[in-house]
Amino acid sequence: GRVGRHVGGILDEHERGLGVDEAVEHPCAGGPVDVAAGPAGLVAIGYPYDQQGAGIWRSADGLTWERVQVDLGTTPAGKFYTRMVAVAANQQGYTIVGHVVDFVDPGPKPRARAAAWTSPDGVPWTRAVDASDMDVGPCVETGEDPDCPGMLAVAPSATGFVAVGHARSTPEPGIPDQPAAWTSRDGRTWTRSDAGLDFAGRLDAREAAIADYLRR
Repeated sequence: GRVGRHVGGILDEHERGLGVDEAVEHPCAGGPVDVAAGPAGLVAIGYPYDQQGAGIWRSADGLTWERVQVDLGTTPAGKFYTRMVAVAANQQGYTIVGHVVDFVDPGPKPRARAAAWTSPDGVPWTRAVDASDMDVGPCVETGEDPDCPGMLAVAPSATGFVAVGHARSTPEPGIPDQPAAWTSRDGRTWTRSDAGLDFAGRLDAREAAIADYLRR
């Protein structure tokens, strides 16, 4: 769904709000992606029109917003191949999920890592531990930005956070993705568990809200 009307104004042109899929697929076009209310107010994520990679904003009341600095590295790969696609909050703070592209991997195709960032109040952000459970497989070349797997949605749960998304075993186009799910108590350390996800495809925001219930 469109979230531009909810976070309009933070990226200059709220009437131009892009849909989630459109903003993530073409981040340099600019546009808001998601917003969450938490203990310190509102946190929004999106892609600003200055084309400097993913952006984070916070607001105490939804009327006045400030852009928050987040360390995405100094290389073009860090800035332009980091995708922040969803944000959620609980009483302890905020969690953003997405993916980063690993161009260091020695394989023939770039691989993606599921990624998450946490903050107690929306100002300092810390990337979650990049453990083996965050390896989601190779990207598919598209002729433009690579199509990479990763986390697509996140929701608070009774024990912390649950995130869902997709993984991939081959860089060949046309092969169905594999659904993937992760749980975390604090947003900093994630455990992947795909048990019971016996179908091909992706899990997204529609499934995130009920994933915790299905895992009980």
